[in-house]
Amino acid sequence: MYFTHKNRGIWVIDRGGDRDDLYESLLKNKRDFIIRLVGSRDLISQGKYLISLWLAHACRLPYENSIIKIIEGKEVHFHIRHGFMPVNLPESKKPLTMVVIKGFGGQPMMLLISPEINSRETDLWFIVFAYLRRWGIEDTANFANRLMSENDNQVVLYSFNKTVNL
Repeated sequence: MYFTHKNRGIWVIDRGGDRDDLYESLLKNKRDFIIRLVGSRDLISQGKYLISLWLAHACRLPYENSIIKIIEGKEVHFHIRHGFMPVNLPESKKPLTMVVIKGFGGQPMMLLISPEINSRETDLWFIVFAYLRRWGIEDTANFANRLMSENDNQVVLYSFNKTVNL
């Protein structure tokens, strides 16, 4: 996924992107990113090496929003709390931010981001919204693929029945 914010593009990537080689490439090429973290990622916070999940549980979450997501055709309401904290990757000196979102399940959602958060709540909500938008687009693509797959099977079955009945 690719979004723009403040006239710059931002790569939005799921947990599969939480890899050292990808961070190295994005940082080296000065690309902005939002990448969902796996809970076992080592980060540096206040000069200490800590696991991202531990940091997420310690993060202050001063902001709140309610969102509605359609799941299996039904509206599901989520009350989310979110906040952020400055961090670094062990192999990089570039200051990054970990955004923490609670309210989607048992474990907090953790996003490692490179764009600077200036106006706090507005910039933070943009980051949260951009990641959730990626979810929506992925859900739509999966739904379309399922429909295409079902239609392909119906066409094959129709062609088979037509051939057998001749």
